Amino acid sequence: MSAGKGNVEHKTEWIVNLPNLPTDKKYHWSVQSIDAAFSGSDFAASKSFNPSVSLSSQNFNKLDVLVYPNPSKSGFVNIVTPNNTPKKIVLYDIHGRTVITKTLKENILDVSNLSSGVYLLKVNEGERQSITKLVIE
Repeated sequence: MSAGKGNVEHKTEWIVNLPNLPTDKKYHWSVQSIDAAFSGSDFAASKSFNPSVSLSSQNFNKLDVLVYPNPSKSGFVNIVTPNNTPKKIVLYDIHGRTVITKTLKENILDVSNLSSGVYLLKVNEGERQSITKLVIE
């Protein structure tokens, strides 16, 4: 980056998480560019949003999963979900090959037959899904 170019070589997109905003209010925002000499431009026209009508589907079907121990040395991994109902488990090796496919009624997955390495653990419970890195030592 060289002086005098201001924000030309900087990011032009941002994602801002604003958890727990009261949903009964309207929020306004605007941006301002700052150059290398910290001289600011005029603010851009104000935009607004209302969290009660803003819905992101990015995490809508995400399943919260607790996987432990991770890394695993014991040959077993606990997979805990909030509903604790039967869950479909698919474990992939680093090359994308399926190494385990099963439905767990309990929270314990036997990984004692697996080689040490990094795996991707996909857990489905109903319509919700999670993918987690699992390390076997």
